[in-house]
Parts: sequence; structure tokens; C-alpha cells
Amino acid sequence: MTASLGGEALGDVQSEAWDIKSSVDPMRFPGEKASETWLTEMDGVARSISITGIYTTTTMELLNTWLDTMEAFQNKDGGQTVSLAFVSSISPSRTASVGVDSFTFKVITAVIGQATYTLRLEEGTF
Repeated sequence: MTASLGGEALGDVQSEAWDIKSSVDPMRFPGEKASETWLTEMDGVARSISITGIYTTTTMELLNTWLDTMEAFQNKDGGQTVSLAFVSSISPSRTASVGVDSFTFKVITAVIGQATYTLRLEEGTF
């Protein structure tokens, strides 16, 4: 399955983890059973997606173009941040509107045009 971010292919995705959190706040009263605890949720639900992968091209020039595109998605130059369409490697029907929280990469010098990377995405819109 081919994953993509903002229309750019993400290469060979090695792992993809979806973390869904809600801000459930338990309100306990002295002497109550755990089953009687009131739960409140004030901040809604947040979802983050962590991806690790290997991106391979035929030249270092093409690799650098892809790396520049990924960095630009994170708003490295201070311009207007936009939401990006993410298509999961798990299933093409699993999609999300996301912003890039972090992007790290390591160029494999022994293999021309190859880099390993980690992306952390946050679901939402700007």
C-alpha cells in the first residue's frame, strides 16, 4: 500500500502508529467506588500519527528535492501553514487532514538516493 502526504509518496513505510487521546478527567469523591466516578472531557479528542520509512530515488538530486518538500510541509520558512491530506499505508480509505509536527531524516551515504525518516503528524486543520 502506498502512503502519501500532500500528494507526495512516502516511499517504503516501515511502521505507522495512530495514537488517539482524549482528555478524560475523573472526578472522584471521598468514599465512592471507582464505578461511580464521574468522567468529564473538556478538551476533545486528539490524534497523532507516527510514521517511519525509507525513501529511495535514483539520484541524490531527486532525494534532496523530496527532502526539501517534506521540510516545506513543516513550514520551515515561516510561511502560511496549511493542512495536508494524509493517505495511510494501512488502507487507502484511512485518511486524515494533518499538520507536520516533526520530520527527521538520515541520509544513507552508502546507498545513493536513500534516506530513512520519521514523521510525526497531528490530525486537524489550520
